[in-house]
Amino acid sequence: MEKVSSQWVPHHFSKERSIKDAINTYKLASYCGALKKEKHIILAGICLRIASLYRIKQNKEQEERFLKFTLKEYEASYSTGDFSSTQASEARILYLAGEISRRIGNEKTAIKYFSFVFERQKNAREASIIQMARDRFQELKRT
Repeated sequence: MEKVSSQWVPHHFSKERSIKDAINTYKLASYCGALKKEKHIILAGICLRIASLYRIKQNKEQEERFLKFTLKEYEASYSTGDFSSTQASEARILYLAGEISRRIGNEKTAIKYFSFVFERQKNAREASIIQMARDRFQELKRT
C-alpha cells in the first residue's frame, strides 16, 4: 500500500495497449514483484518481456538494460533453484542465460552457459534446447 497505492495515478490497463502502455504495465509488474519478493524466474520473464518491447521500438539502450536485468534474475533463479516448481527447466534457464549473454556482447559468459546446457543434458525431451545451445556454442567458438 505504502510503496504503490499511495503513489498511484489511475490508469486503465484493461483495453488494448500501446507498446508504451505495455512497457509501463510490465514495469509496474516488475516493481510490485520485487516488492513482494516474487521468484527470480518470474521477474526474469517480466524483464524479458520489457526488453522485447524495447526491441520492437528499436530502443537498443533500454533493450540491453532490461536484458541485463533479465540475465541477473535468471542467474539468481538458477543459483537459488526457484525455477524448480515451474515449467522452466535447468537446461532452458542455462540456455536463456547464454543467449542473453551473447546478445549483450558477453561471449565468454555465453559460451560458459551453453556448455553447461549440454554438459548437464539429462532430459531427452529438451533435445531442441541442447541442439540450440550446441549451435550457438559453435558459432561463438568460430568468432
